[in-house]
Amino acid sequence: MASAVAQQGSGTVPKMYRVKPFFDTNAEIVSNVAMYKVKKFESDTTGILSGGEEQVPERVRKLEQRQEKVLQELQKLQQSVQAMAQQRGVNLSAAASPTVGAAATSASSDQSPLQNGKLHDLVISADPSSAPLSLLVLLKQLSTQCQVLTSTFVHSSATDTPEKLRAFLHNGPQTGARSTYQLAVTVVWKKIANGPRMMVSPTRQTYVEGEANIARYLSRLLQPAYDSSDAITATQIDELLDLSQQQILGGNNKERSAALRTLNARLGKAQWLVGASLSVADVVVWSAVQGARLGGDAPANVKKWLKACGENELFQEAVKFLPPS
Repeated sequence: MASAVAQQGSGTVPKMYRVKPFFDTNAEIVSNVAMYKVKKFESDTTGILSGGEEQVPERVRKLEQRQEKVLQELQKLQQSVQAMAQQRGVNLSAAASPTVGAAATSASSDQSPLQNGKLHDLVISADPSSAPLSLLVLLKQLSTQCQVLTSTFVHSSATDTPEKLRAFLHNGPQTGARSTYQLAVTVVWKKIANGPRMMVSPTRQTYVEGEANIARYLSRLLQPAYDSSDAITATQIDELLDLSQQQILGGNNKERSAALRTLNARLGKAQWLVGASLSVADVVVWSAVQGARLGGDAPANVKKWLKACGENELFQEAVKFLPPS
């Protein structure tokens, strides 16, 4: 029995199944066959001519020609600017200096553009339901520094404008030629959404949108402008102008309440919103609070401030156009 088992163990073991090989061991391998071809990045030749000059491709030569042409045009432009500067007596080297340039900017900001003898013609379109009262206060200030010509018209879309608003800006007798005035402001009552807008350049159809932005523009016509000296004060004023436009005029009840709390906190420390004196921030925020009819429910400090604004001489004309409480 043992010998039989030994013979079976030394014999060939039978296979259950066969599997074909996965590769051909006798296949011929060709070394120069590739899946895809890539162009050579460099040539076997050096590209150097016998004379020592490098052979430049045509596309590089065209690029060099374009560059030379641009440089020539820039040189001509520089010569034209220098010639123009000589004609007008401008020192380009001084204008390029950061120190001198900063001083020139500071000096020019202290001078109103209305002093150049040219008439600035502004047309403001506004909806009768939300009169920009800040305009009356700012024009009162401007009238102390320059000759202001004002007028009011009614568009066909707002024929129901109250008689009181039809005299928003006095259409008084014009004394002298129009060119003798430095600023002409016209208010046109019309049905318009999203607040008033002011036409700055009729030829370019350039508009300034919103009462706060119109106030910014007019305040920069004053001398000195509100943003001409102290950057911190100017930033605080801009912050309040944005608050009046976005939260008081354009916000919901929750945003308006938050704006009144902000104003109340500021006015608990000082009489005016920014600094020790009246600023354009007081003018615009006062107009926004009155236009949104928030004065009745305002906190104590805000009510006190509203009363102080209403008693100020600059606000007397605007107080006449306050909406009914």
